[in-house]
Formats: sequence, C-alpha cells, structure tokens
Amino acid sequence: MGVLIVAALAAAPGPLSVSPEPADAAEQYRVWASSKGASGEAAEVACRELAGQGPKLCLRVEDEERRRYVTRADLAAWGLTHAEAEAAAVEVLTASPWELRELDGGGSWWEIPVNDVSALAALAHPRWFPGDLVAMPSRSTLLAWRSDGGELDHIMLVAVRRAYEAADDPVSPVVLRWSDSSWGVFGQARPAE
Repeated sequence: MGVLIVAALAAAPGPLSVSPEPADAAEQYRVWASSKGASGEAAEVACRELAGQGPKLCLRVEDEERRRYVTRADLAAWGLTHAEAEAAAVEVLTASPWELRELDGGGSWWEIPVNDVSALAALAHPRWFPGDLVAMPSRSTLLAWRSDGGELDHIMLVAVRRAYEAADDPVSPVVLRWSDSSWGVFGQARPAE
C-alpha cells in the first residue's frame, strides 16, 4: 500500500468509499449544507464527473457510525487531494466485486451487490470493470456489460431506464462507456410515453 494511501486512511475519521450520485448532487449538497449554516469548502461535496452529462462519483466516509459525504473542507483538513482520497477508497478492493448475471435467451451482464458499500469503489477504477458499458440507475443498482452493438444493448438500455424510473434513490438513466482512459456517454433509453 502506498504512503499516500496510508496517510489518507490515517487522516480520515473512518473508512473512505465512493458513491454514485445524480448529476446535480453537488448543487443539492450545497443547498442543504447552506441551510445548515455551512459555507465555502464546507458546503462543497467532493465529487467528480464521470462524463459531461450523467452521474457523478462522490466521496463518502464512515464517521461516528454514519456514512456521510466528504467535503472539500474535509480533504483540506486531512491534507489530501481528491485523487488521493479516492485511491484510498479503491485500495480496499482486492478482487472484482462484479457478479455475473445471465439473460434468458442468451447474453449476460454484471451487477455489484447492493449491500457492499466498499464494492462501490469499483466505479472509481477501470481495472474492475468487466465490460465497456456501465450504468448507475440508482445508488443500489450498478450494472455493466460488454456492448454487442445490438439486442443486448437495447435490452440493457431499457432495463436501466426502468430501474431509474422505479428507484427510490435514482442516480441516472445515462449509460457510460469506458474507452482507453476516459468515460464517455454511450446513450440512454427514452422515457416511456
């Protein structure tokens, strides 16, 4: 484990993790934090965009028996950059958390178990992606698959849209594609009429 990772784990009040959040998560947090009297970096949640539109990946920390958002003020107090804190969250993974699922009639996709918060770190590092497409329709539904350029993509785009519309904790109906070293938007199914 790198020196920076050890420093991040020691500086934070508890284990760090990542969380998929809606595109407007930073603004929602800023409004909420301001209503509680926070301002400046204390009202800025530590998130990064995965692609121009679609979900964000935000840092969380276990603090006093609750999982809360990490702010820019937290990072400054801990002496960490966003990248260092995110690397500490990823460091907890020693194997891929993705579980293979099969479609009736052929095709497959992978899903991360919703009860494993540390497994969400797989979103922060592409080495853990089993496919080239990833969707986060809710905080508790994370899907990946290999694009077939046809029927499987259509089935999964519709499934992502339905999961997003039915979610109590929606994140995004947008499907992202990992290509070389960056995220891009693959697409999304249209809302039901």
